Amino acid sequence: MPAYESTEEYLNSTQIGRQIIRIRENVSDALTAIGAKGVTVPSGATSDDLATLIGSIQTGGGTPSATSHTIYFEFSDGTDTTITAYYDSSFISDAIRATTPTEYGGKTVDSASIDGVTWYTRPTGTWETIYDGNIQWLREDNGDYPYCWISDLGSTPIAVGSVWRVTYNNTEYRCTGKTVSLGGRNFNVFGNPVWSGGTDDGSNVPFIFIDYNIYSAWSGGLNAPNVDSSIYYFKIERQETA
Repeated sequence: MPAYESTEEYLNSTQIGRQIIRIRENVSDALTAIGAKGVTVPSGATSDDLATLIGSIQTGGGTPSATSHTIYFEFSDGTDTTITAYYDSSFISDAIRATTPTEYGGKTVDSASIDGVTWYTRPTGTWETIYDGNIQWLREDNGDYPYCWISDLGSTPIAVGSVWRVTYNNTEYRCTGKTVSLGGRNFNVFGNPVWSGGTDDGSNVPFIFIDYNIYSAWSGGLNAPNVDSSIYYFKIERQETA
């Protein structure tokens, strides 16, 4: 796997990465436009906050004078929600449609529409490649199993219930995201926690990947030979839908 001087350089090297950059810039522009409408945009706001922030846009007192728009979400659990937003600039609608609202309010979005026109439908039966390349595994002096540190995946969450397909050592494994206790703290992971000092879940999966979101990186443990440093090939895919 080639070395990259920054996460931005890595993203620009792939088609998916460039798409991520485009969406990120659109979201940033939309948040700026919302702030210009007098809405307080919290520091660190993301695309997950767009619909709520847009719904806060009002002009004047009492009934808003801007045009009323309806944002409608249908969720995978059979529920739905309707958000009323007030704005006149078509840029706001374009910015919303440029996002991919995979999750809202902690729920998986099946479809999303603005004013009755659908702009997003959750794909079915597809997998997104999250990582495809070599991973270096290191062993600490007091560690039972080697660990890895993948800063490139710091912005990729491991959601509870998410499904992952991992190819390692010419074998394909299916794992589901879950929360486990490691070292007295809770983390979202997939794989077998035993390889990072947790409880063996009986899955016979020879690895674990951990969402260290507070450090903007993934870590992990591996059932591998007792060596100080090894490089192994992994392909990690996340299921878009069942």
